Amino acid sequence: SGTVKLELQNDEGKTQISQIYTKGGMIGYQALFSDEHYLSSAVAVEPTELCFIPKSTVMELVSKNPGLALQFLKQLSDDFRSMETRLQRLSSSSAIERIAEALLFLRENFQEKNWTRKEIAEWAGTTTETVIRTLADFEASGLIEQKGRVITILKRSALLEKAHIEV
Repeated sequence: SGTVKLELQNDEGKTQISQIYTKGGMIGYQALFSDEHYLSSAVAVEPTELCFIPKSTVMELVSKNPGLALQFLKQLSDDFRSMETRLQRLSSSSAIERIAEALLFLRENFQEKNWTRKEIAEWAGTTTETVIRTLADFEASGLIEQKGRVITILKRSALLEKAHIEV
């Protein structure tokens, strides 16, 4: 239960959120199968309960159950496709587009969580200052409403346009 974000930190200390997990998500299995250290840090963003399964147990289950191995392969493939898409959007979209997309993604996938401006920036791959200015512009344009950390999307279709996302 709860919500966990995975973050990567560069040599200069800048943090980037690489993934967000909720109930039922699997964290760390990529490193398990590659036999490498996990590059991200997991941070609980709300009270969270996790279930740890030892590597030996997972490997035994996979070796005895080819269907489970295929499920792991499918999950790895889905995660890889998602990360490719996200990387492409991060490298080719403007900060305004990425912030609009971040607002839509975070609100639609995590309705109960009120994300900080810093977390929105870390997800969108920009600075907190840029997020604050862009949110103020979105609010002045009537796209969103801000009350503290609570951001309400008023004009979803206009935000989709800002993000250059076709419905």
